[in-house]
Amino acid sequence: MEMVPRILACTFLLFAATQPARSADTTTGQLCWAVGEFDNTVYFAGIEGREDRSASFASLIEISGIEAFPAKCLTLPLASYRALLAMLVEEWREAELEVVDTTFLSDLDY
Repeated sequence: MEMVPRILACTFLLFAATQPARSADTTTGQLCWAVGEFDNTVYFAGIEGREDRSASFASLIEISGIEAFPAKCLTLPLASYRALLAMLVEEWREAELEVVDTTFLSDLDY
């Protein structure tokens, strides 16, 4: 399990170094995720062409009472977003983490 936070941190640093697209149009996607502190679960939400949903995602984690490390969110060009999402979900599953897609829940306003 120690390897997982290192993989996530390296991945975050790699993609955070690229200049994120900030406009909410159809050419961007946003990916948010949080790793549970006391379980082997990754909670994530991904949306394309929408406004910033990072606050909604963080609120979802908080009001759900999930003990998690701080949420990470990236807004990227659409192709990069899709590639990152596919890569991270595959890495999480290979690391034998439970992967929970909360996209529909974090799209609500809390």
